Amino acid sequence: MRLFFGLPWPEELRDELTRRTKVWEGRTGLRTLKPENWHVTLRFLGDTSDESVPALVALMETWSRRRGPLTFVDRGWGCFGSHEVPRVVTVALEALPDSRRAVESFHKALDAASFPGDGKPWKPHLTVAYGQGALEGPWPDEVKGGRAPVVLPRVVLFESQLGPAGSVYTELASAKL
Repeated sequence: MRLFFGLPWPEELRDELTRRTKVWEGRTGLRTLKPENWHVTLRFLGDTSDESVPALVALMETWSRRRGPLTFVDRGWGCFGSHEVPRVVTVALEALPDSRRAVESFHKALDAASFPGDGKPWKPHLTVAYGQGALEGPWPDEVKGGRAPVVLPRVVLFESQLGPAGSVYTELASAKL
């Protein structure tokens, strides 16, 4: 099973972000994600045995009981790769200090339980599109700041199945923060 922990983007915030992401739709060189797939990845675990799921769920539930919702500042458009040839187009997020510490404690608990993930440093973001070559058109300007903090109240253990139209995410378990 290909697994990851993530924070689903709340339904009540989807309409506003859907309006913002219209600047990316239909551009050559990008494949946009459906709003129901929007999430902030906490840790990508990769291929994990079915037998590990109960331990992962228990770890998630224990960690979430001691937390409130995680809060982020929306820093506008970002990307992995260059603006001309982005591998991923994102909404760059900055975790507030308490939220960053909470995520660090989750990572430590996962490490201690022998679920180290992919080894990449955590960089909070919401993926809105994947690059498929050179980007058509200029990078869109966006007003920085002025948006309310983003509060994410739920953590989910997702299974990710790769397919020709992109990944399909299935919630295996979730917990309120």
